[in-house]
Amino acid sequence: MQEVGDQPVGRARQIRSPLIIGVGASPTALDSIERFFAKLTVGADQAVVLALRHHEGLDEPRLREILQNSNAHKVFGVSDGETIEGGTIYLCPPAMITTIQGGRFAIRKAEHAPGERLTIDSFLVSLAEEREQAIGVILSGTGGDGTLGTATLKDHGGLAIVEEVTSEESDHLQEANTPAAIADYVLPPQDIPEHIQVYARHLRRLDEKQGVDDLTNEGLKSSNQEYRSLKEELQSVNEKLTTVNGELAHRVQELTRATSDLKNFLESTQIATIFLDNDLRVMNFTPAITQVLHLVETDTGRPITHIKARIPIEELYDDIRRVLRTLASVERELSAPDSGTRYIVRILPYRSIDNFIAGVVITFIDVTAITRAEERQRLLLAELQHRVRNTLGVVRSIARRSAETSTTVEEYASHLDGRLNAYARTQALVTRDPEGGVDLEYLVVEELLAYNAREGEQMRVSGPKVRFQPKAAETFALALHELATNALKYGALSQSTGRIEITWRLDESTEPAELVFEWRERGGPPVKPPARKAFGIEILERTLAFEFKGQTTLTFSPAGLQCTITIPLSKRTFHTPMVAD
Repeated sequence: MQEVGDQPVGRARQIRSPLIIGVGASPTALDSIERFFAKLTVGADQAVVLALRHHEGLDEPRLREILQNSNAHKVFGVSDGETIEGGTIYLCPPAMITTIQGGRFAIRKAEHAPGERLTIDSFLVSLAEEREQAIGVILSGTGGDGTLGTATLKDHGGLAIVEEVTSEESDHLQEANTPAAIADYVLPPQDIPEHIQVYARHLRRLDEKQGVDDLTNEGLKSSNQEYRSLKEELQSVNEKLTTVNGELAHRVQELTRATSDLKNFLESTQIATIFLDNDLRVMNFTPAITQVLHLVETDTGRPITHIKARIPIEELYDDIRRVLRTLASVERELSAPDSGTRYIVRILPYRSIDNFIAGVVITFIDVTAITRAEERQRLLLAELQHRVRNTLGVVRSIARRSAETSTTVEEYASHLDGRLNAYARTQALVTRDPEGGVDLEYLVVEELLAYNAREGEQMRVSGPKVRFQPKAAETFALALHELATNALKYGALSQSTGRIEITWRLDESTEPAELVFEWRERGGPPVKPPARKAFGIEILERTLAFEFKGQTTLTFSPAGLQCTITIPLSKRTFHTPMVAD
């Protein structure tokens, strides 16, 4: 039995109209056209009609060369009213609409602009309505032109085949308004001819079974109906497969997006994290882990025991195995021996999407700054407690000595209040800059202004830059307070005409160098030595000597009190000037 398309068939087949293969293509898809016609054998009972979407930009010499080199007996242009012959390739004319009517070509002028004429749809629809048994082929680049024709062919029992395109265009071709979404087959151009010949051979077998009587005709119709039924079932299966493929593509897209989100998260996080499988092999890690482990991308799959670390990571192996065994998280602290960096290490089970324990997740959180802050806080708290104890000791001493040197409750209350206020002012100066010391000039001015002494009128203060250490400032402030209180009660500040001159200098002729502080009063009432040594004199003479190894000289001149205080320069007492002990 001779196969259709291989050579001419017998007389009974020749008198029948040829099987028409309508091919729709884009003028820019000459590569697809060439691959299709290179494999197509046009039998004597077949005719191919090539309808281009438009002819603008067409390389016509190359197209004619492709068609002339094909396995066809003849290549003609379409003429109006021409009968369609087998063994021939027909090329539809440009700017025209070509259809089939009564086994002949019908041509009319196109009314729309190029690209909007639907030349392919027009021909395929007329072909489907003319013949129940026909083939439509849509090559790439036709856009939506050919969709209606493909659907009409299938509705009339014809075969529709569409070119399979590259992955970049696949999403577009899977849309519902494209030929690919409803075609019987989606194939590469060079594979389409084989399916055409299979279909042609099927039709030939049906023809051979066809007799000359009506019974035989009924059997042929039944076979054709069975074939159409089979096609419908195949189409239904194809639609279901298309739906499943669409769902799978959606799931793949979601998975790709989730994977991308996870990758971006791992690359952006500053937390050093590593993922290990159940055999302690590296599955993944964040870039920050390189601060802890010497890891590169090629280390994925390597055992963690083979990775060089900046910390004693071997201490974690037992913890990792315990987490895998008990599924309970573990936390511990590790330090880098070389840098002293301290980490909080957390180990948790790694659960897969189906809740299977696939390994562990280990995070390393740098807590060096936090640890150092905690240590500093402890030191500050200890220093605060020490200062509070010292403060309470000073307050108790002031209260006790004020009580011992006071004769009445009123006198005691007055002395205690003044001395505590002086001490509080000094504390305020100290807390402003605990590390910078207390300025002597500021200490003097603050104390005298507390007693309403007018700077420039009742007092004159001068001397070089000198700053006491905080503890020394507290003691010296009490001495200043006693001098100011005495001046207010008995001396220069008790009268509006009184004046106080306060100066100091650094005497470097001695060893060690000394601060010489002088307090001179004038313009007040006559001064005479006290009948007994009060607490103020005790502070000036005994306390300064004990605290600073200093020396105090009090001169009760009728013109006014004079006090000279000499204190050796030492780091324990003075913040500046810098001296060497």
